[in-house]
Amino acid sequence: MTTKKRSPVVIEFRRNLDGVMKDRNLSLQDVATMAGVSKSVAHSWTAGAVPQNLPAVARLADELGISFKTLLLGEPDNHTQGFMNENAFDLQDVFDGLCVLSIKKVIPKEKKP
Repeated sequence: MTTKKRSPVVIEFRRNLDGVMKDRNLSLQDVATMAGVSKSVAHSWTAGAVPQNLPAVARLADELGISFKTLLLGEPDNHTQGFMNENAFDLQDVFDGLCVLSIKKVIPKEKKP
């Protein structure tokens, strides 16, 4: 039987989310509401699933008052967030499960004049 290795990012996200939920006494429904996802999606995150909806993770981080990087990776963000998380992503479906997307750096969109 082959054992699948979990990505360190996924493990950190799960730990970070669990820690925030315990520290702030948040339920799965609270997390789901803040992220704008279903309760089953929030549950899958706490069970160790790879977050597929990164804008939802960004919304959750914003609602929690922490950086996207801190929530996802557990690393302190040394940069101030000069943009709002909800504006960081175009909310368009580009991929339909055809690939795995790895984000190394989030760069804010240029503001329109």
